[in-house]
Amino acid sequence: MVRSLSAARIIKAIGNSLSLKDSEIERLIHPEEFLDFDITIEKDDGDFEVFKGYFCKHNSILGPADVGITFDDSIDADQIKEKAMYMMLKSALLELPFGGGAGGIALSLKYLSEDELKKACREFAILISELIGRDVSIVSSDYGTNEVIIDWMVHESAKIRGLDDSKSCFMCKSVENDGIEFRGSALAIGVARIVDLVSRCFNNEGNVLKVAIQGYGNVGSSVAKSLSELNAKIIGLSNTSGSIFCKSDEGFDPFEVLKYKAQGKGFSEIPGSNYDTDSNKVLNMDCDVLVLAAAKDQITSQNADQVNARIVVECANSAITEEAVNILEKKGIVIIPNILAQCGAVILNYFEYIQNLNNEHWTRDQVEQQLFSKLDNIISRINEIVSDKSISFRQACYRKAISDLSSKIKY
Repeated sequence: MVRSLSAARIIKAIGNSLSLKDSEIERLIHPEEFLDFDITIEKDDGDFEVFKGYFCKHNSILGPADVGITFDDSIDADQIKEKAMYMMLKSALLELPFGGGAGGIALSLKYLSEDELKKACREFAILISELIGRDVSIVSSDYGTNEVIIDWMVHESAKIRGLDDSKSCFMCKSVENDGIEFRGSALAIGVARIVDLVSRCFNNEGNVLKVAIQGYGNVGSSVAKSLSELNAKIIGLSNTSGSIFCKSDEGFDPFEVLKYKAQGKGFSEIPGSNYDTDSNKVLNMDCDVLVLAAAKDQITSQNADQVNARIVVECANSAITEEAVNILEKKGIVIIPNILAQCGAVILNYFEYIQNLNNEHWTRDQVEQQLFSKLDNIISRINEIVSDKSISFRQACYRKAISDLSSKIKY
């Protein structure tokens, strides 16, 4: 049931606090359009395999839905619907003229050859061709997809709708295919900028931030690099194999850690670190900032009391349960929710959309300047709500998004 999803419960709780009508809350919870379909491809060995595909247009209250595409064998209908709800909230919080959406294929990238993956992408692009359009729904990348996959979809879609129209429907393209500069850095640099701004708002002006990161994969390692470039000290890291804690007061060099990983070395072999097989040990570190970049439900009512960070950044969707949120906020911990933490990539979707519509090419400096300006303004607006309403930073984020959405609902 849609109402049981974490995002739906948040919308209902905030909606009730805003005295929204039940009909308004239901409009924000239920998707306008949801489809699932079979994608059949011929494998390299001549056998055929069927994958489940999804497309969800959650709403178009603010504009065309931004439909983030996920490729992962564990994805299911409920996860797609929740991702679509979160995308709606991100766009609203950021004051972007986009609705929310999500889609994808339940497949494992590691078990498909490049040719097999191309076939799946092309079939998916054909099946959604009548569902997208620059004024209806646009497509962007999410977990398991990248500019290569998006470019394949653009190429297939172009056979149906023409190249220029196809490019206007797909974001996260390669720069050579009219994508936006700075794409690969946007999410991580966005997180770093937000952490820096929020920490300054909560009495950490000029102090060096000590950071622990749970989930040292693509997102976690990129965030570590961006934070270290702002002179933060990375004192703890974890992945599925365990946690490591830096022996030196200087913290880890994220680039060096990645170099060792590239050499095939495990976390237990990283020089200058203490290793623990418990991946969750990093959650208990005494630090300024704890970044959650692993999976959902990492901080729960069972371990929230043991969190010792001043700021927790929810880079993964629903990484903190609702029960845990209450515990953390009672401890005075500031939570940067996923709808803000993940905003760098979403803002760039909008920039790419405008760049393509105007037939322009923005430089990296232009993109970075516009991104920082947008983030600075949004953080300022959120802090005004925190002050005016005497509510938590996380509540202010959701309140702003849901209030803005409800004001645009038409019957």
